[in-house]
Amino acid sequence: MAVTLAFVSRAAALGYGNWQAQVSTDPAAAQGTAYSLVLNAGAGPLTGTLDAFGFATVDTVRRISAGPKTATVTVTGHGDASARWTMEALAWGPVVVDGRSVSAEGAWCVSGGGPAGSGTDALLDWGDGTTSPGTMTAPTWTTGRCVFALHQYPQQLQDRTYTLRLTSGAQSIQRAVTVLGTGRAILRPSGGATGAVADIVEWPQRDYQRSAVVLPVVGRTDPVVMVDALRAPSSTLTLLTRTPGEALALLAVLRLTEPLQLLPSCPAVESVWLMVLAATPRRLTNSGTDVRRVWDVEIQEVAAP
Repeated sequence: MAVTLAFVSRAAALGYGNWQAQVSTDPAAAQGTAYSLVLNAGAGPLTGTLDAFGFATVDTVRRISAGPKTATVTVTGHGDASARWTMEALAWGPVVVDGRSVSAEGAWCVSGGGPAGSGTDALLDWGDGTTSPGTMTAPTWTTGRCVFALHQYPQQLQDRTYTLRLTSGAQSIQRAVTVLGTGRAILRPSGGATGAVADIVEWPQRDYQRSAVVLPVVGRTDPVVMVDALRAPSSTLTLLTRTPGEALALLAVLRLTEPLQLLPSCPAVESVWLMVLAATPRRLTNSGTDVRRVWDVEIQEVAAP
């Protein structure tokens, strides 16, 4: 008769020191057959009986040190079995992505190696070059916890996946999160500052102009023409905002007296640096409930700062 020992879970997702093991026999032992399970060397045995199918599930929370271990089980009259398993000390708590904001929580499985009676330093790398320090709460018999403040990612056109890495002591774990792109145009100042999101409704032409002087010459049919360099183009860009919040954000950006970067959402539209010369917002419709606004923005393209 064969005895099998299997671990179907170890530390829970939130870092609690709970685990689950399954004991089974083949063919099935009689109902009520006793077993004795030793979780790791030096630990006291857990005892119980098998059900009518020769099966038992052991699920509990215990103070167990981190790292790989060997558990053994003895089923009365049917033999022994062993299995390797690991209790992870550091685990993820909830990680929530809300728009461009991400909040994260870490947890020490204290029974998996967290210090008793004091906080544990932790560091969260947000995957974009920004880190946040923290301290795990003073551990209880189940867990210590560290809640990190919201982290705001820059606006971007396309979806982007960041790798969050949580480190505490010698333990380090990571998790991937995807921050959705706007799928719309972004108008922003330099230096990574927050910009505004809008739809490009129309940008039909860009005018390249130069200064020129025409000097007629007596007795000649062709005049002398003196020209300056062809300047960077100027044009009128028409944008659409869908909400009052978008309109306020766009107005704040348009009021800036520094070069702005236009990041379009489609490859057929150029990405340029520009200065805003004038802006005229107007209602998209005459409906009293329609908060959408169309913006005619006169721009002069400039070199990148």
